[in-house]
Amino acid sequence: MRPTAWRFLLATICVGAVVTALALWSTGGGSGPKFSRLETALSMVPDPFAGTPFTNQPIEFADYSGSRNAAGLPDAVGFQAYVSAQQGDRRPLYQGLPSPGAGLKDHLVKLNELLAIDLYGFDLGVWVTQQDPRLRNFIVLQGSFDKDALTDKLLGLGYEEASHNEVVYYRLFEEAAVDLSHPLGVMAPHLNRIAFIDDKLLLGSSDLVIHSLIDVQLENVPSLRENSTFIRLARSSGQGVLGGVLLDQRWIKRTLEQRSGQWPAVADGWGTLASYQLALLGYRQTSGSGQTVVALIHPRINSAERNSGELQARWDSLFMLPSPQDQSSTPTDKPRSDRCSSFTTEVFEQRDIRQPKASGTAVFGSTEYSVLNGTCRITDNGVSAVSPQGPEIWRTIYESGQLAMLARNGSRQ
Repeated sequence: MRPTAWRFLLATICVGAVVTALALWSTGGGSGPKFSRLETALSMVPDPFAGTPFTNQPIEFADYSGSRNAAGLPDAVGFQAYVSAQQGDRRPLYQGLPSPGAGLKDHLVKLNELLAIDLYGFDLGVWVTQQDPRLRNFIVLQGSFDKDALTDKLLGLGYEEASHNEVVYYRLFEEAAVDLSHPLGVMAPHLNRIAFIDDKLLLGSSDLVIHSLIDVQLENVPSLRENSTFIRLARSSGQGVLGGVLLDQRWIKRTLEQRSGQWPAVADGWGTLASYQLALLGYRQTSGSGQTVVALIHPRINSAERNSGELQARWDSLFMLPSPQDQSSTPTDKPRSDRCSSFTTEVFEQRDIRQPKASGTAVFGSTEYSVLNGTCRITDNGVSAVSPQGPEIWRTIYESGQLAMLARNGSRQ
């Protein structure tokens, strides 16, 4: 069955200036734009990437408060509230959300005991996590936390005070490293530098990282909220997305080249995707319905529509690896076969038009882009031995070797 494709074409004309009019507007409840929490997350990440320690790395984000609201448990804030809820009630809590720091979620109790940091007590998180803990990583968490208790814990664990732009931060080791003799153990690389500004907790691997995070919270440097590619994708695709990852196409290409031969073979017959800049994989919850989201932003007005059929064909032929929690089974299932409905696409197109002030012959220039939004409505949240839990499908694509779905030429190159 062919996907449903919708085209939205917005053109804004302004004499003497380029006007950026972004594509997503709320369809009900008011006349103004309604933006996602992803935009807030982007405001906490420094840009340009080329001038920071996080060049082209995947950016993961989690909307904890959104997940609580979607589950009907807005007051279930914190780990104790989570475990105190009835098992059936808490089952949808935090589904489809990634875990910061390559598994800090696995150390929730220890993290709270040692540092008074309760991940489930925050409202929003965004982070970059690289596999090598010595590399530059960061986590920013927004919400309520006990600053005095955290400070006491830090000093008790051997952290030392330092400052940047009059903001105090705390240093553990000179270089990020796993030190099993230290109480933080494998968590230490992700907690090597810690600072807090207002309701934001900043965690970084080095002085350079924490300085960048402090500067962007102080608005001394631009954030990704000011990056046109990121913000256009967030506003065209991010509404209702509770957790996901933003992937630079250059990172996808490089990663597929580096891991060639380590991942499963791609399906035969895949074509070529038109050039795109950034991809979003994630889990959306709207009106009680969960969806897997795959979105691409393109620098050309017609590229999204050109890619619609190809992305549909790739999804339909994509075989899934087992859930990351299941290392025993083999890939035998397609993602939509028992976890999703049919994959559908929507196309957003926009051209911002510039007209000079001077009279005479009009010479127009334009800034154009298009966004392809692919969604698959989750029909079963159960756990299978050979396919991931419904809200976790995006993570299986991202974490278990299925990135070739986003390769431009349908291979690993």
